[in-house]
Amino acid sequence: IEFGARMTSVEARLRQEIGSAQEALKGEGAAIRERLVRELSASAAKLKSGLSDSGAAVAKKVESELKRANKALVALDKKFDRFDDRITIQTRDQEERVRKIERRSRG
Repeated sequence: IEFGARMTSVEARLRQEIGSAQEALKGEGAAIRERLVRELSASAAKLKSGLSDSGAAVAKKVESELKRANKALVALDKKFDRFDDRITIQTRDQEERVRKIERRSRG
């Protein structure tokens, strides 16, 4: 009988210690989970900020490149207009020469 009582007592203490250990582990797990959530939130905020900053820098660079490209296109457009004007003048001059030659050959 004494052995059975001791076993019952040992089982009860063992269950109590196991329950205490489980509660301690649950508490530690919850604390670790909270810490990880805080750290992940802070890391996510830092990443968002970094991405936002780098996005703004890229946008500024693209904007400056677009301005340069636009200036180059404007300059090319002006050159083309001048070229077109010269070709038009040369064509008119040539047509005038041809008319003069035709008039001379007729008369």
